[in-house]
Formats: sequence, structure tokens, C-alpha cells
Amino acid sequence: PLASDLDSLARGGPERVEREFKEVMESRVAGGSDEDAAQAYGTKKVYSSKLELARDMSLSPEKPFVFVMLHAFNDHPHSHYGPMLFRDYYDWFAQTLRFAWDFPDVNWLFKEHPSADWYPTRDVRVADSFQGSPDHVLFLPKDADFSTRSLFHVADAVVTVAGTAGVEVPASASVPSILA
Repeated sequence: PLASDLDSLARGGPERVEREFKEVMESRVAGGSDEDAAQAYGTKKVYSSKLELARDMSLSPEKPFVFVMLHAFNDHPHSHYGPMLFRDYYDWFAQTLRFAWDFPDVNWLFKEHPSADWYPTRDVRVADSFQGSPDHVLFLPKDADFSTRSLFHVADAVVTVAGTAGVEVPASASVPSILA
């Protein structure tokens, strides 16, 4: 089925690909495609200006905004995508957080996975990892009044281990991303 879908899109030309992509993204951003999208994009606040975001989050508006979109740690933690650069999603998170601490010229915003409640961990409380963080590192819990739609307007880069934000945001808003 996937091959025939791709063939059909290719025969429709770039206009069809663009139209169908926009339809899919409009549905996701409206929270209509699945529960993850509803949690991520939902009815939370959309920031359209870096100045407003910096003010509300007590960050420097002069620094770039890099969003680290966390994955649910026990949702295929050794990845069903094949070999990874890290042992698992937690290893990626811990190393990325250590890296962020060492680069104060960037605002690092770590966004908890919107469906983290569906993947409870007994040995890790993500928020605890941010105690004592420097001012340029911020944790946004899943229930923060912050819509992922904001990334289309304020992100300078997106970093994720395997999340859809690493594909959706660049494709929708030309924001560079790193997928580990």
C-alpha cells in the first residue's frame, strides 16, 4: 500500500504533494490526527514572537532558541528504527542535557513528550533532572501552556531523538532539525 501511495503522489506532481502535505499538517496542528497531536498542538498557548517567549520564560531574546523535544523513554527505547547513536532514549536525553549546560549562548528548551503519561517510568522523573539548571536551560513539562505550533514561529532549531517534531517542524517552517 505504501508503494502505491507514493506512486500516486508522484504521478500527481509537486502540487498534489504540497496540497496533501498541507492537509495532513492542518489536521495534526488542529489535534485531529491522533492523541499525541492533540496533546502537542491542542489548545495551549501559541507563541508567535521570540520576544514574548523570552519574556514569559525569563530567557534572553538575543540568544537562539533550540527546542529539545523529548521522547517517551520507554516507547521502544532501543528504537525500532535500527541502530542508534545512543544506548536508548534516556542516554540521549542525559547526554543532550549535559551538552546544553555547556553552551550558554543558546536558549535550550526541553519539551516533555506530550503523551508521557502513557509511558510512565518508575526510576526517572524528568523534571528532577533540571534542578539547578543554568538560566539558559528550561524544562517545559507536558502540561505547560505551550503549543508545539510555537516552534513554527520561534524555533531556531529542533533536536529530537526520534520524534515527529524533527520532521514536521522543518517541513512546515524550514526550521533545521537534528534527529539522533
